[in-house]
Amino acid sequence: MGAVSDTKPEKPYHEFPLFAHQNGQWCKKIKGKQWFFGVWADSNAVLSKYLDEVHEIQAGRDPRKTGVVRLSSEELAVADMGGLFLERQQQRTDCRTVCDEESASFDLQSSTDSCT
Repeated sequence: MGAVSDTKPEKPYHEFPLFAHQNGQWCKKIKGKQWFFGVWADSNAVLSKYLDEVHEIQAGRDPRKTGVVRLSSEELAVADMGGLFLERQQQRTDCRTVCDEESASFDLQSSTDSCT
């Protein structure tokens, strides 16, 4: 990284959730740790990155290490995921890869999936 200016920039607007750190990046202290989200010059991209990651950080996970999947604003609801799960179970049952006991208990760990 190049030379950092001694003059920190002002926040782009009053409610901007990050502060200008002396290392030239926007920063936020979350759960006792400082998190850096990008350089001063690109506050819009920095805010977007912050909004993408803040919930994972608050939950105690590091989104940069866990490979968090970022979904669009059209994220699946829990009901949608449940429906997809049940639909997939029905497909597997129809292909006879799930026995009756397994279908009843949804114990998927020991089954193999031959209906792709």
